[in-house]
Amino acid sequence: MRAATKTVGLVFVLTIGLSLAAQAALAQANAGAKAGGQYNFYGSSAHSSFHSARQNVDHYSQYLSSVQTPVAQPAAASPTVAASAAAVATPAGVVDREVAEEASDTIGNYIEKLGRYLGKMRKHAAAIKDTESLELIDDVERNLAEAKAHHEALDEHHSGEKIDAKTAQQHCQKINAALAKAQAEHDKLMKRLGDGDTK
Repeated sequence: MRAATKTVGLVFVLTIGLSLAAQAALAQANAGAKAGGQYNFYGSSAHSSFHSARQNVDHYSQYLSSVQTPVAQPAAASPTVAASAAAVATPAGVVDREVAEEASDTIGNYIEKLGRYLGKMRKHAAAIKDTESLELIDDVERNLAEAKAHHEALDEHHSGEKIDAKTAQQHCQKINAALAKAQAEHDKLMKRLGDGDTK
């Protein structure tokens, strides 16, 4: 009887011990999932913002190209249509200041948003002492800072008396090149973190 009681007691102690160990492992897994969730949220949001920023730079650059290219006028436009088009059209070779400001504001907003997302990722990586991710974030931020500097140059150009489409387009190319480098580094970071969906 005593041996049976000892065996039951030992089984009971082992069951409790295994249960506590399983709970501790589950808590660690949940903490890891939360950490991964934060990385994935900010990382995925940054990826979307990179895509949107670059797309907006492309749209503005296309607009600038169209301003530099003479557009053939339709042969037979009705006088009413021609008059209304002339009232809203910007003369060939002239960059519409409202378009320039809107494009620049949108691009700048995405660059700022990217900085915030990367800051959240940096804070999280520092909290869990993920030095490898911190190094990759440094690379992304370095290229993002370059894009921001080129964006500031674009803004400065826009503040002049006349906006030269060719010069503005050169700034756009520099912004997009820096964003492309930053996005490539960000994609490496997300792949390292297990989120290979960087399409």
